[in-house]
Parts: sequence; structure tokens; C-alpha cells
Amino acid sequence: MKYVIYCRKSSESEDRQVLSIPAQISELQELAQKNGLKIVEVLTESQSAKAPGRPIFNHMMNQVSEGKVDGILCWKLDRLARNPVDGGQIQWMLQNGLLGHIMTSERDYKTGDNVLMMSVELGMANQFILDLSKSVKRGNRERAKNGYPNYMPPLGYTNDTINKTIVKDPERFDLVRKIWDLTLTGAYSVAQICRMANNDWGFITPQRRRSGGKKLSQSAVYRLLENPFYYGVFTVNGEEYLGNYPAMITKEGFDKVQMILGRNVQRKPKTREFAFTGMIKCGSCGCQVTAEEKTKYYHGTNRLADYIYYRCTKRKSNIKCDEKPVTLDDLEDQIDDILSTLKISDKFKDWALKYMGELNDKEIEERTSIYKNLQNTYTKKQKELDSLTKMRYRELIDDDEYLSQKKELVGEINNFKTKMNGTEDRAKGWLELTEKAFVFAYYAGYWFEHGSKQQKREIAQAIGLNFILEGKKLTFQIQKPFQIIMKRPNNFNWRARWDSNPRPIA
Repeated sequence: MKYVIYCRKSSESEDRQVLSIPAQISELQELAQKNGLKIVEVLTESQSAKAPGRPIFNHMMNQVSEGKVDGILCWKLDRLARNPVDGGQIQWMLQNGLLGHIMTSERDYKTGDNVLMMSVELGMANQFILDLSKSVKRGNRERAKNGYPNYMPPLGYTNDTINKTIVKDPERFDLVRKIWDLTLTGAYSVAQICRMANNDWGFITPQRRRSGGKKLSQSAVYRLLENPFYYGVFTVNGEEYLGNYPAMITKEGFDKVQMILGRNVQRKPKTREFAFTGMIKCGSCGCQVTAEEKTKYYHGTNRLADYIYYRCTKRKSNIKCDEKPVTLDDLEDQIDDILSTLKISDKFKDWALKYMGELNDKEIEERTSIYKNLQNTYTKKQKELDSLTKMRYRELIDDDEYLSQKKELVGEINNFKTKMNGTEDRAKGWLELTEKAFVFAYYAGYWFEHGSKQQKREIAQAIGLNFILEGKKLTFQIQKPFQIIMKRPNNFNWRARWDSNPRPIA
């Protein structure tokens, strides 16, 4: 009889206690020599047997079918099969005499033997895989409920292998947060941010076994900015969970970034960067306003001059747009006119900052009350979620009802958690924003006149939202608190506070 030695070991947890392939070969060759068996081939395979489709195993079974092999030597029967398809094939060939003998380190299996024992052993091997799969899934669900996904965390985070948690990556967390901050300004493209990260910050991805240790790619930045993991939510098997790791950004900030990215806008590399592209829309058709540079030749003076025009892209074929282009100089003049209405005197700036400090004290009291109410509601919703889980364990509700109610509760809990986080910094952020607004109003005109293209864009983004160009006129919504500055009296009488009984400052 002609025998083959078949050795298999997978890299999964099912084979942690199994001999290595060289050790299996050594043991089986010794077994063959002891029993005087003729070995015609040694076959090895590094693949799990939990599903059919192993190429080396299939090659061996074809040799058995063709009569080239009469027997198989393997370390244990579960090396041959851990699934009912492969197991049934082996049993059928042994039962019909195509396979005359299977020898393992523990026992022999021959044609005509009682098939019950072999069926039991193959069934146990298959059941081991099923139980292992259930255990892994149960462990993943439990880890997800504790606030940690079962996969590698994204850039900026790392696994704490000792405590089995996810923590900040000390080398990259602040840099990734800076990527979010720059994107939120709306003043930088993803390509610009990627170049800054690589060239200015020296960003290098974490070194993995087979990847990493390289510069940040533009596609990786897009994936980063579209990942809800960063505001504290992750998905496992289609189900959302709240993270128990430090969030990098708020839900509102994440949503704003998605609006800035424009998911439906085709991303194309830019050959030329302009100050206000990507932030203005056409008032007639709603398309984006783009910019282009043209060179004009003057016959009389025999000279060339470069001009930058802003025009509608006119990409909606079903709408006819007759909007005319506007020059960059005209556009900047209109923005400068708005900035002139924000201009304040040095005396007004100092008075306003003092007044805002008084309002900030009241804001702290309001914040404390709001935070307390949010905390109570958050605790109540968390208890409701715990009760819902207990009801599912007791089978008082089915899976569909459980998942539906859980999704709703998780959404509410995440919403309250986000509001609580925002409320904690509300007073500080409000005062800081207000101080920046008045300082900005004092210097914005000068910065806009003498600044670079990037600085001009940042100034425009700071004062306005929803920029619309129609009839060569630029309109936009003034952001708070600049609206208050614009509404101030022209002849300000320097009063200490705006109340029903104003009194002059001494």
C-alpha cells in the first residue's frame, strides 16, 4: 500500500496546542518506519480546516480517488477535517474502499470498521470549531459593550495590551486632533493638511508586522475624517456601541467636517490653489463657484496681465445659469466692505471685553444647572439600557425589538453625553470665542488687506457662513458674535451695560 503523510497547522487559536508541522512530520515518519509503511509523498498545509476548500487536502483526496494513494498518516483525525463536508468525504471513501487505511498517533481506521467512532471524533472536531466561534463572538460582544471594538483602533489611538483597553497614542493623538482642527476651519484642503502632516510635522504611521512606518497618504486622511470612532461611536457586526475611550472630537464637530468634505463632491487634485474656492455657491443654480486665472494681452502697451476670475461651474445640465464671472479684486472689495462694518475702536474693544467678563459669571451659573439636568437624564437613559439588556437575557423580548429599542437608546445616550461634554466647556469656550471676536474685529481689516491667500480665506471663513454669489454680488450669513458688533449704535455713548436704566461710565 502507498501512503501519504498529511500535516496541517493553522495560525488560529484552534491550533495553539498542536505540534508544529516539522514535529508532526518527524513523529509520523517514525510511525511509518515502525510499521513498515511505504511513504510516497509528504503533504503540508498551513490553513484552517473549519471550512472546505483547502487546496492541498483536495489534491490528496483526488490522488485517493485516482488510486495513486491507498492510505493516509496524520497526527490526529482533526488534522484532516473540522467541517462536515470534508469529514463526510473521508468517511465515504473509507467506507467504499477507495481509501484503505488512516493511521494517526492514537489509532487506526480501516475499511469495514465500525464507523461510529470515526463519526464521533469528526463530530467532536466540528463541534469544537462551532463552540470556539460562539466563544469568540460572545467575547467580542462583551468587549464592545464595555466600550472597545475587537479591531485595531484608528490613527491617534493604540491598544493597552495590559489592561485590554484603548488609550491615546502619545506620539500621534495630538497630531491627529490637529488634522481635525484644521479641517474644521474650512480653510485647508485635505491635500494641504496631508502635506503639512508629512512635511512639517514629520507624521509617520505606526509600524505593524506587515505595514505602517510610512508617511500619511491622502486617502488615509479621508478615511480618518469619515470615521465616527473619533467622536466616541464604533460599529461591530452592524451594531453601534458607545466607546469607553477618550473621544477626539464632538458629534457636532464630526458632522461639520462631513459637510465641509462634501461627500457627493468628486475629489480631484488641484493644480492651482485660490483663496475662496470651495466655500462659495452660485445663487442662481446652486453649483459651486470656482476660480481660474487668465492672461490678457494689451495691444496698445504690448504687455500681458494676469487676472483671477470667480465663476459658476454650471454643472447642472437641467438648469441654465446666466451668472457672469466676477474678478478677484471685486470679490475682495466686497469682503473688505463687510469687514469695515466690523471695525471697532480700541476703547470699545476694551469696554466690550470687560462687559463680556461680567456675562461670563452668569453663564457659569446657567451651565451648572444645565449640566446637572443633563447628568440626571443621562443616568436615567443608561439605566433603561441596562434594563433592556436584562429583559433580552431573560427572553422577555425578541432580537428585533431589542435591537430597535437599543439603537434608539444608544442614540439618546450618545446625544446627552455629547451635550454634557459641550456644557463642561461652554462658559470657557463662550468667553474665549467672544474675546477672539472683538480682537479679530479690531485687526481683521488690516490682516485681510496685507495677508496671504490662506489668511484671507481664514478671515472670510471666520466671519461668515453660506457664501452666495449672485449678480456679481457676494452675500453671506454673519457668524455670532459678529452680528452683535454690526448692530452696535453708530454713535456709541459708552454705557456700562445694556439695561433698562443705563448710566454713563465715569
